[in-house]
Amino acid sequence: MNPQSETVHDETEYGDYDCEINALIYWLRHDGIEYDSLLRNNWDFRFDSLNDTFKGTIPLEDQLKHLELNNQMNYSLIRQPGELADESRLIVALDAFSLPYAQEHFRIRNQIHYTPVHYINRERIEIIDPIFKKRLFINGDELTGYWEHFSEPIIEIHGIGASRLEKPAEVYILQQDLDNYYLVTVDQLQKRITSFLSTNESLRSLHEFKRYYSLFNGMLVAREVFLRKWGLMDAHEEVVHKWKKLMKTWMGICVNPERNTPVFQRNLVELADYEVEFLRKLRL
Repeated sequence: MNPQSETVHDETEYGDYDCEINALIYWLRHDGIEYDSLLRNNWDFRFDSLNDTFKGTIPLEDQLKHLELNNQMNYSLIRQPGELADESRLIVALDAFSLPYAQEHFRIRNQIHYTPVHYINRERIEIIDPIFKKRLFINGDELTGYWEHFSEPIIEIHGIGASRLEKPAEVYILQQDLDNYYLVTVDQLQKRITSFLSTNESLRSLHEFKRYYSLFNGMLVAREVFLRKWGLMDAHEEVVHKWKKLMKTWMGICVNPERNTPVFQRNLVELADYEVEFLRKLRL
C-alpha cells in the first residue's frame, strides 16, 4: 500500500523546472532568510551527462557554498539515511520512480529529484515537494528505498541565522572562461541531441523529447529570474526571446525532423554566442 500524499501550495521561484534550487529556497523561505544574492549569482550553461540534464542554474554544491560564504546558512553532507538525527532539515535526492504522486515517473522510469525533507524521527519523516506541490509522510525504511537508487549525499541544513544582510553578489558564470565554457556545453548538447534524434520511435510519444522541452523551459525561467533580479529584463529581453525561439524549433522537430533539426542546431549556437557577448558586457 502506498503512503497517501496531500496537496500543498508553496510557490516556487523557478517554476516546476529546477528541483535543486527550489528545494534550497524552500528552507531559506522557511527561516525568513533573504536570498536575492543567490538569485543574482545564478546563471549557468551546463550539460550534466550523468543525469542527462541541461541546467541554467549553478550546481547545488556551489549554491550552498555561496550561502555559507555570505554567512546565511551552514550545511553538512550525510552519507546515508541511517546516520540522520531527529529533527533534521534536509535536501534529499529521491528517485521519482518511487514517489506515488510523481505520476509520469512512478514505477515507470528512474529520475533523480531533489526535495526538502523534514526528518522528525525514524518513524515520521515529512517530504515537502515544491515541484509536485505535495506533502507525504513516510518512515525510515521508505526514505531509504526512495533514496538508494541514486545514493547521493544527503544535505543537512543547519545554523541558519535571521540576518537579512547580504554581501554584493558575485556572478558564478563570470568566473569562468566564457568562450570555452559555452563551447564545451554546446558540443556536449549537440552530440546528445544527435544521438537522441537517431531513435526510430515516434518523437511525439517520447517522454525524453518532452523532458528536454521542459529542460529548455527551465533555462528560460532561470534567465528571466536572473534578468529581473539585476533589473536588466527590459534592456536585454533578447536573451529570453532566443530561448523561446530555440524551444519553438525544438517542437518543430516533431513535425519535420530533417528540416528543423539543423535549424535547431544553428539556433543553439546563435543563442550561445549571444549569451557570451551579453556576459562579457556584464563583466564591465
